Amino acid sequence: MRITTPAEIESVLRLDGPERFRHFVKRVADSERAWGLWNDGWALMENDDGTKVFPLWPAQEYADLHRTGDWAGYQAREIEVDSLLDELLPRLAESGTLAGVFPIPRGKGVTPSLAELSKAIRDELGRYEVETAMFPPPVPGCRIGNLLGEGTTGTVYEAVNANGEALAIKFLRETFADDPEMVARFKREASICQRLRSEHIAAVVGAGRTEQTYWIAYRRLVGETLDGRLRRDRVMSAESVAPIVEQVLQGLAVAHAAGVVHRDIKPANIVLERTPAGERACILDFGISKDRSRSGSSTSGGSLTSHTATLGTINYMPPEQIGASASVDHRADLYSAGVVAYRALAGQLPYVGSSQAAVLYAKINQDARSLSEATGMPWPEALVSFFRRALAREPSARFGGAEEMATAWLEACRAGTTPDLERLRKRNVDSQDSDDTVLEG
Repeated sequence: MRITTPAEIESVLRLDGPERFRHFVKRVADSERAWGLWNDGWALMENDDGTKVFPLWPAQEYADLHRTGDWAGYQAREIEVDSLLDELLPRLAESGTLAGVFPIPRGKGVTPSLAELSKAIRDELGRYEVETAMFPPPVPGCRIGNLLGEGTTGTVYEAVNANGEALAIKFLRETFADDPEMVARFKREASICQRLRSEHIAAVVGAGRTEQTYWIAYRRLVGETLDGRLRRDRVMSAESVAPIVEQVLQGLAVAHAAGVVHRDIKPANIVLERTPAGERACILDFGISKDRSRSGSSTSGGSLTSHTATLGTINYMPPEQIGASASVDHRADLYSAGVVAYRALAGQLPYVGSSQAAVLYAKINQDARSLSEATGMPWPEALVSFFRRALAREPSARFGGAEEMATAWLEACRAGTTPDLERLRKRNVDSQDSDDTVLEG
């Protein structure tokens, strides 16, 4: 049985209701059980209108948090997922009782319709069945563990090698195994990461092909993505963001010196690794990177990227990457790093629009919003000036290199007082804060 750690409990309890609902559904589908409280009968709550509510939790540890007050004599009891779906939820429907999904000590749970809850769990169970059926083939010398994540082109599983080293193995989806361009991109990612040596770039320890599946083995990073932290905390202080962005720029300096342009720098591709010396930022996923060092060509990689292609993430890419990803240079990454810094500080993006097309149009034709315009609050002039240069539409107006940008960034973060975090958090994060990578050509 999976153990819920104190750190995970603390993190999950900070999620809002809808996020806890999604966590509940995934956890119940994974463990095939939910939890309630029992003492000669199930514990019940009441809504404000007096409707009875049956509280449900995704793990025993969360149920145990509620064994106080009127429920002090209750014990956490598991409910197998089949019993939950086929017996308990129908009984609740007959009695007019709601399901209270994942209440926490400081807040009530979500009360979806019973049909909605049943469908969400059944759909998630269906996805797990597909994942199990598509479990990757063995990798020589490695023991494959649980699924860590998945994207459009690949899946990532935890693994341990013969030396006991923790790994994260990325598999190219079999549907792309016969696609020469996707296979070439996957192989190039492995090749690039194997030669880039930086503590701020995910280290590749091996790559190969098993049966019809291509794989890359990375050193496992223990921590969370910057995207995960921003979704949870909404905004971060300049003091917290400063070392993260500086370390990303250090990693980019190594990549750029080797002739590699990442082309997809964004919070989801930055891991905040926990180390004995403290937190360390590490760049992931060079899957759509451009290798300018190949064959001495400044546009090497053209065979993989059409000159009219758009690769990257719309909210984080610079204007010149729109429709011309093959021709961008290192300054595209510097722009994206600037957007990451802006998003972390302001809780918003420098460009907004009613659609992705509107955002693209604004990037080409308008300057980025200043921090004050985006938040309605005053910011130190040093930071305003930094972003004016970092997010300049013309590459020639930006910083010349990652090291120069890192120096300017740290100086800007030390100058002046930034707005209160709680006031910033109360402002809604832009609904368009999407991290989806675009592959169009």
